Amino acid sequence: LGGGTASPTGIGSSLTGYHLRIGIVPEPPIAFLKPECEGRNTSSPDCWFGWNPDIISHLQQDLNFTYEYVRPADNKYGGLDPETRRWNGMIGDILDRKTDLTIVLSINTERSQYIDYTSSIFEDQASIITYIKSSKSSTNYFFFLEPFEISVWLTIIGLILVIGFLTTFFSKFSPFGSYGRKIHAMQVCTCVKCLYRRKIKAERKCRFVDTKEYSCLVEKVEEDDDLNELSYYNSAWLIGTGFVLQGTDTLPT
Repeated sequence: LGGGTASPTGIGSSLTGYHLRIGIVPEPPIAFLKPECEGRNTSSPDCWFGWNPDIISHLQQDLNFTYEYVRPADNKYGGLDPETRRWNGMIGDILDRKTDLTIVLSINTERSQYIDYTSSIFEDQASIITYIKSSKSSTNYFFFLEPFEISVWLTIIGLILVIGFLTTFFSKFSPFGSYGRKIHAMQVCTCVKCLYRRKIKAERKCRFVDTKEYSCLVEKVEEDDDLNELSYYNSAWLIGTGFVLQGTDTLPT
């Protein structure tokens, strides 16, 4: 550092007595070279301004060191020659001990194998926006389908229909579903209507029908709103709303 090989001592709050050679190339807005310094000796700090030269100026005031800027002879950032395996530009100057550090240099994996970087002080979020002329109409009423391919959407719709059918099918056999609870109520209720119905069923060997028209215990378990019944429509709707993470106001049973 500063032409020497010994590391600074202490806690790094002062670099008094050190003279740093800092590699630099013009790179607006990071580093500007003043027009009056073109074609002259550009080592003076007065010839440079911009983000990074301003940071170095503030560090110099805090750490009390002197410095000069060193512009590479080829005016390049630094690239590795694949044949000679030698670096040019500012990277070559650092490896050849011509500079102590550089302030205008992007980070990449190849360079980091030869030199050390500090933490980034600037990240460029700029992007290029171009216009692509398309023969298709600019109006697309099905833009919401673009995240997935058509085959994926068909698979999702098919799964919703199949799972809705299976949910409804098993609900019919569940003692906790609306249909199962009605059948259970009709089998254990002791009112006149249910006793007569069970007698007719036994005589005719038929199944229970028109379950929604009976009272007594059946009326207690009969749903007030068809939305609470786990029908095929409600099953498919419940699964579809769950797919888009919306949920429903009621939970059919």
